[in-house]
Amino acid sequence: MKKGIFFAALLGTYAAFAADCPPAESLDFEGIHLGADKESILKIFPDAEVNQDSSSVSPEIDPDTFSKRLKGYNYGYFNLDKQGNVNEIYLKLSIDFTSTPINKLRDDIIKRFNLPLDKWTTKPLFDKKAIKSMGYNKNSKTSILVCKDYSVKITQDFGEGRGTLGPRLQIYRNSVDVSTE
Repeated sequence: MKKGIFFAALLGTYAAFAADCPPAESLDFEGIHLGADKESILKIFPDAEVNQDSSSVSPEIDPDTFSKRLKGYNYGYFNLDKQGNVNEIYLKLSIDFTSTPINKLRDDIIKRFNLPLDKWTTKPLFDKKAIKSMGYNKNSKTSILVCKDYSVKITQDFGEGRGTLGPRLQIYRNSVDVSTE
């Protein structure tokens, strides 16, 4: 009983701080969006591998082919909920955006999807000591917008440093654990 009351209070607090965002379905990539079914992914990526164990769809194709199907992105995967609907979109921006500052990436996403300008939280990717020791660009950052039902996360590490991935975009239901990204 106490857990239920705590969880309800936590969700109420969470919703109070959430940004006023358009519906998740409007953040669309050629028919792929949160809530879309697996077939919407397979329509764009018919050769994608569907992993039944992890409920993910990973198009294992070369970056140029990926970019032709989803312009501006050269890699990505899509996680599914238990009903087989998309609950996480992870996209790596093409190499053309490797040197683009996070503010510009964020402004482009805001404009493309009509997202609110405020309520974004931008912070360094790591603390200064970690950034220096791992060889990351000092301007490496992450910017997150928390909406009522979903979140948008943009990460920019400029492709510099140990284990970097370059600029990437992640859109996920707030019920999804993305702490391992």
